[in-house]
Amino acid sequence: MLNTLGYDAGTADGFMGARTRNAIRAFESDVGLSMTGNGGSGPARRTQPRSRGRCRV
Repeated sequence: MLNTLGYDAGTADGFMGARTRNAIRAFESDVGLSMTGNGGSGPARRTQPRSRGRCRV
């Protein structure tokens, strides 16, 4: 996802290395989040489109 958004996280290999952490920090900075470099739900939510309403099941 980060690579698609223009952040160089390297090749997906299942490990969170320095390039991935740096890409996460850059993304967090650009969208106004605290720069942790850990990812987590905050950055993930920022990359998802917002729902226009509640899901009714």
